[in-house]
Amino acid sequence: VSFEGGDACPEITPLPSTSPTVVTCSGDEIDVQLKVTLGNAFAYWVVINDKSDFPYQAGYEMSRNEEHTFHFCLPCDSYSFVLFSQSKGDSQYSLSISDQEASAGNANLFIGNGQDGQPTYFGIAEFTDNKCPTKHPTVSPAPSTPMPTSERCDDEEITFELDLSTDLFAPETSWQLDDILDGSTVSYGPEQYNTFMPLTEYYSRLCLPCGLYEFTMKDAYGDGLPNGSYTLTINSEIVKANYDTPFSSQITTIDGGSTCGEFTCPDGGMMINLSVVTGASFTTWAFLTDSTPIDPVKIGSTSDGTMEENGNYSFSYCLPCHSYSFVITTNEQEASSYTISVNEGTMTSGTTDTFGGVDIYGEVFYVGSVEIEASDCPTPSPSLSSSPSISSAPTPSPCNEGEVSFILALLTDIFSSETSWDVFDIVVGSEVLSGPDLGSSYLSNSFTYIHECLPCGAYEFTMRDSYGDGLDNGGSFNVTVDGEIALSSINQVFSTETVSFEGGDACPEITPLPSTSPTVVTCSGDEIDVQLKVTLGNAFAYWVVINDKSDFPYQAGYEMSRNEEHTFHFCLPCDSYSFVLFSQSKGDSQYSLSISDQEASAGNANLFIGNGQDGQPTYFGIAEFTDNKCPTKHPTVSPAPSTPMPTSERCDDEEITFELDLSTDLFAPETSWQLDDILDGSTVSYGPEQYNTFMPLTEYYSRLCLPCGLYEFTMKDAYGDGLPNGSYTLTINSEIVKANYDTPFSSQITTIDGGSTCGEFTCPDGGMMINLSVVTGASFTTWAFLTDSTPIDPVKIGSTSDGTMEENGNYSFSYCLPCHSYSFVITTNEQEASSYTISVNEGTMTSGTTDTFGGVDIYGEVFYVGSVEIEASDCPTPSPSLSSSPSISSAPTPSPCNEGEVSFILALLTDIFSSETSWDVFDIVVGSEVLSGPDLGSSYLSNSFTYIHECLPCGAYEFTMRDSYGDGLDNGGSFNVTVDGEIALSSINQVFSTETVSFEGGD
Repeated sequence: VSFEGGDACPEITPLPSTSPTVVTCSGDEIDVQLKVTLGNAFAYWVVINDKSDFPYQAGYEMSRNEEHTFHFCLPCDSYSFVLFSQSKGDSQYSLSISDQEASAGNANLFIGNGQDGQPTYFGIAEFTDNKCPTKHPTVSPAPSTPMPTSERCDDEEITFELDLSTDLFAPETSWQLDDILDGSTVSYGPEQYNTFMPLTEYYSRLCLPCGLYEFTMKDAYGDGLPNGSYTLTINSEIVKANYDTPFSSQITTIDGGSTCGEFTCPDGGMMINLSVVTGASFTTWAFLTDSTPIDPVKIGSTSDGTMEENGNYSFSYCLPCHSYSFVITTNEQEASSYTISVNEGTMTSGTTDTFGGVDIYGEVFYVGSVEIEASDCPTPSPSLSSSPSISSAPTPSPCNEGEVSFILALLTDIFSSETSWDVFDIVVGSEVLSGPDLGSSYLSNSFTYIHECLPCGAYEFTMRDSYGDGLDNGGSFNVTVDGEIALSSINQVFSTETVSFEGGDACPEITPLPSTSPTVVTCSGDEIDVQLKVTLGNAFAYWVVINDKSDFPYQAGYEMSRNEEHTFHFCLPCDSYSFVLFSQSKGDSQYSLSISDQEASAGNANLFIGNGQDGQPTYFGIAEFTDNKCPTKHPTVSPAPSTPMPTSERCDDEEITFELDLSTDLFAPETSWQLDDILDGSTVSYGPEQYNTFMPLTEYYSRLCLPCGLYEFTMKDAYGDGLPNGSYTLTINSEIVKANYDTPFSSQITTIDGGSTCGEFTCPDGGMMINLSVVTGASFTTWAFLTDSTPIDPVKIGSTSDGTMEENGNYSFSYCLPCHSYSFVITTNEQEASSYTISVNEGTMTSGTTDTFGGVDIYGEVFYVGSVEIEASDCPTPSPSLSSSPSISSAPTPSPCNEGEVSFILALLTDIFSSETSWDVFDIVVGSEVLSGPDLGSSYLSNSFTYIHECLPCGAYEFTMRDSYGDGLDNGGSFNVTVDGEIALSSINQVFSTETVSFEGGD
């Protein structure tokens, strides 16, 4: 969809491919004659007012390989003509003003790829008329002229001035000024939630207290300001200027110089002065303490914008009083040099003269280093965290007895999207921690600190770099387990770095048995005598013995040779246990288990549980065992209905008794549940507790007394295979309403209304009680309640794909909806495969089936629909507005836009394949993207609602909704786009690859 305008925006009328050759302009207008010759490639042009940055004329629809002429009048002002083309030099232009040739050229300057992935080139010409005053800002800013005395900063202040001239891709540009001492951001540009305008000059001036500051200029694309520039002036002296050098970020340290006099660090900190001369080689440096970068601010590189090759740079930092190592690395011996001093003391100099190793490109690298002693501190050395001059990692909270303290400190390099990590539970065979979040990536040169308390167990940590060069471009990480560094890597090359760890101070020690343990072991009278035989085939395999009460692994066998038989003999404390054999090949490995010389179990690893962390399939075999002399403590895996509760524990007569029996499977971290109040949208209860996970092969029981009302219970499995080795039972008022033992699911939803306990139920605030029954057939089925062709809320969606229903089932739903008119729509892949019955406020029931032909999807299958209209006249009271009832969490009321802006609203409900969905808003005039979703590197959640409201400057825009698979939102999703209060584009449950609409202006 394309859009333009706003209430006070001038109207844009694209000229026809050839406009009239004779136009009469008034005396205060500019007479413009334009000739554009297209080649084989698509091209278009715009004329932009330099003062308002608004496009006054545009030519989009021009035939290729033809000459096009245009004649038009413009208000007296200064303008820029821009010709865009998908082929370099393919299109030509000739521009005349008042019959005098003003400019001629072609589109030969590359500015990036357009939204369709094609390269885009441009040519630009600035023009006005001699009778018009020039209003275009200076593109290359000159140094600022002296300020009047009344505007000058105080003598003990730093005068900060920034002159910025943006290029055509101004939304890529931003800047930030940080206080190095306290870590705060002093100022930034553009303003929050805004972007700079193209080809515009911005001037910023600040009076800063004497101190240490860091200024960063950023370009998101990485090409700097090819058609712009910036100049940074401190105390009337230019300290940094960039006109045409590409960059992603450029960092400048500001200390005030002579204005501020001699500077000392607060709280006894150390003043570090560093000078670096770079050669024609990659260079990076870092300050380290205890082999760990103390803070990502203390990193410099020719890759992150801190420095460039063949340059001379100076840096000043206040660091806490401590001992440090300064390390500098280059790809050529002695390519770079450094000079460093502490508290204005003796200077130490050196070069990158020491051989460091060979990277994956086959190139050697060299290092230089110097030690900074704490004895250089002006006062006795405080602890590292005592000084406020650095934002150090937080002090970790102690873990409880029987937990493992895991800490990861990660500093990414410039190629942060290549970095990921995980912690794998060796016993359970599943991932328990990982980063970054699914579908996202870390920021370049950013610091991440993770502290988790893990249950006693055996774990494996893996750091990965997808490219294979590790963190050798200015990054590092270290892993600390129970206060001891277990793994550390600084600026090194790797594909994976792995370390295994166990236990904690109060955890039982796990000693993996050798591949064949002694055949004779003497167990005491209160121990279990275990004899185990494991025969491996061609595949990797390992085994563990888990205590069923604590879920802690007491014995394990990892290092076993393939195609051999291995025997183990060991003693366990008297209790109940589970033996689990894991293998990468189904049935490939066998086991035989004997207890006190009596055979207890035999079998193989033949049950599939998913892919392991290396992507290989994983199979398992399991045997539970104890000794007759030991009491059985293992929980019941298949929960029985709850026994009657004592009278003292029962809920009140007017309350709903909610009981959940959950037995987790081996992959318990995938399992969660939630209970929501449908009326007010709040979450009443959930499991597991926040930041925790369920334990494998464990039973959990939850009981609640709920006020009479309407509730929705959701059981979720993140992997989507349900509870293959577990189960759950939901009991309401002593009646089982939902049970699942072996049916796969991602989520299963159950509506709870209290039944006879609560009596007849009426919706609050005059809302409408909707009772819906759906009988599904052997076909995909989805339904939704709509108002004005828009789903009113994602809660009011049901599908055989989202867990609300399953095929060949009978389901009932109850909802309180605001008093309004609705459309109920149900869709299946087979005619009359599903049926429905619906009633409003206990009134007449309306029934139907999916009997109407709806269309053909991308799989070549037809789909059928059924629908019924629900009138507002069915309301028990006069119809209020849609937002008057608190019984639904509707989209927020948009704030009005200012005059001269366009109100853009997107309401998106994703389907079950949400990772396929994306959208953007493209500024046709500037040729760049102004809005998009989801965030870079992430994806939307399935069956989730997203509401976007933005006020856009007057202009011409194009909105595009995309589905990467090509089936659109036909699995229970929808979207609509509203521009200035009018729906511009809407799609409900439809098939598409892209849906597009253009729009302009406003009233």
